[in-house]
Amino acid sequence: MQSLYDYPDIYDAMHAAVVEDVEVYGDLARHTGGPVLEVGCGTGRISSALVGAGFTVYGLDSSVVLLARAQEKIERLQTDNGAAVGRFIPLQADILEYSDPLSVPLVILPLNFCAHLHTMCALVGMFAAVRRLLAPGGQVVLHAFPEGSGVAERDGLVHRASLSLRDAGKCDWYESRTVSGGLERLIWYVQTSDSDYTFSLVLRIWNRRDLVRAAATAGFRLVEPDTPFAGDALFLRFAAASEAAATENQP
Repeated sequence: MQSLYDYPDIYDAMHAAVVEDVEVYGDLARHTGGPVLEVGCGTGRISSALVGAGFTVYGLDSSVVLLARAQEKIERLQTDNGAAVGRFIPLQADILEYSDPLSVPLVILPLNFCAHLHTMCALVGMFAAVRRLLAPGGQVVLHAFPEGSGVAERDGLVHRASLSLRDAGKCDWYESRTVSGGLERLIWYVQTSDSDYTFSLVLRIWNRRDLVRAAATAGFRLVEPDTPFAGDALFLRFAAASEAAATENQP
């Protein structure tokens, strides 16, 4: 079975329709002033938009292939726009193992990133690692699909979408899903005109309570419980517990 993270064209196509979060992160980056750390930046869907808006972005991802695509996108953006854009600094690492010094006022955990952490221990460890990288007064924001959301309720084999690939025209994306013990097991089938691909993912369906509890264990406090997104998706904003009271009334 192939790894989705070795096929940046397919990865890009699967995420191309996700746009509602980019403006939200742009507003937060303008409020905090940057630089920004995006954990699990993938092919740079969000990072490229932030760089295009003039911010310095540290893009952390464990996939060399996806990071290379992110760099390619942003280099093209910089070539087209010159000094009008910011900087992209790729960091190839697992957040649980990342230990280099960094101090940023905004950390983004985008589009269900936390679902890739299957245990409470790993979730707490991720928040603890992020706190070490956060500047005083900084914020952490996450986007997640909880139990009971439309994403978490699909069953059986479904046709997810027809996708447009950069160099291979159209393709079809099918999904088979099972859920057991809070784990969502996905098999994605992608059919192009000349090849078939099969990708397997296992995701943890975290609920809001457990996300907040894990963050609190690592020393964070929820300061923005409301979501700017439509539907059931969670958007949670945290600050270090000792700083949260001063942050609660900020926009």
